Amino acid sequence: MYLAVDPSDPTLRVRVVDMGGWEFAILEWLGEDELPRRSTGITLGDVTEYIETDARGEFVIKRPEWLELLAGKGRATFESGKSMLHPE
Repeated sequence: MYLAVDPSDPTLRVRVVDMGGWEFAILEWLGEDELPRRSTGITLGDVTEYIETDARGEFVIKRPEWLELLAGKGRATFESGKSMLHPE
């Protein structure tokens, strides 16, 4: 299944939740009152799949291009959740 997302849509916001190394993206489309009107979630997978080495040889997290674009516009947030496999 594919989900078509228009990153230029000004009502789109994304919350990326890290559940102990496994990431999920919650996509929300806001109404005029800035409250979510529609939402869906997708699995981004293991964060280690996004680790790359940059030109200086340092490790960086390189997420999908659409997510990087939204983060650059301040429309993506990143948060940590509690892992159900490793509760503290």
